[in-house]
Formats: sequence, C-alpha cells, structure tokens
Amino acid sequence: MWRAPTLFALALALAVPGPVAMAQEKKKEKPPEVRDPYEAKLPPGFFSAGPYVVRALLNGKMVEGRVSVAIEASSMGVKDLLKTNRQTIDGILYPYVVKLFSEGRPTPTKFEEFKVEALQALQLRFQTQVKNLVIRDVMG
Repeated sequence: MWRAPTLFALALALAVPGPVAMAQEKKKEKPPEVRDPYEAKLPPGFFSAGPYVVRALLNGKMVEGRVSVAIEASSMGVKDLLKTNRQTIDGILYPYVVKLFSEGRPTPTKFEEFKVEALQALQLRFQTQVKNLVIRDVMG
C-alpha cells in the first residue's frame, strides 16, 4: 500500500529537472572567446605578433631583448589568413630580431633598418597582403 505513493514520489522527483540537470545544461553553453588583451588596443586592420625574445652571449656579454610588433593587413579577411600563418611570420621575423639586438642595445637607426628589412621579408612572402609593420614595444 505504501509502495504506490513512494513510487509516485520517486517518479515525480526523477521527472522534474533538479539543480544537477540545470547545471549540466549550463555547462553546454559555448565558452566566451579568448582574446589577446593587446589586440583590442590596435586599429582594425592590425594584429599583434610576438613578443620575440632574444637572449645571447656576445663577446662575453649577455644581451637580452624583447620586441613586439603589429602587422597591418590589407583587409580583414587577409588579417585572418595572416593570423593562421603566425608560425610562418614568427619564422620570418625572428632572424631580424636577433640582428636588431646583435650589437647590444639598438639605436634608432637599427629600429628603422629592422622595420624596413622585416617589412620587405613579409611582403616577399605575402605579396600585397601586408601593408605595414609597426614596432609596438621594445625591452632591452
């Protein structure tokens, strides 16, 4: 006799979604998109690359440096394409960063040389897709 109300209560408890079921539904929501905090501070056509870190011994003296750059793409679609080729861009730019710090602390003329040579190398690989290269920050 008491089995019928107990079974009815059990069936009712299983049929009503509880906090556990609601929590599982919330987990299915799409996580927020992770963005680079520096990316938001750039104009729309730019994306950040780096930081590139150099640490080497030159003539018995430790040389350290860090450079971040921003690359301007010719369009937003090209910007996404360049972002997917980030490893290629890193491979192109890193030798120029090493050259920038090869004689110790860089001078303003070394920065200009770095910018011109790196931009030429990027444009050689990506033709008209890269419009400009801007040095964002330097440490070292």
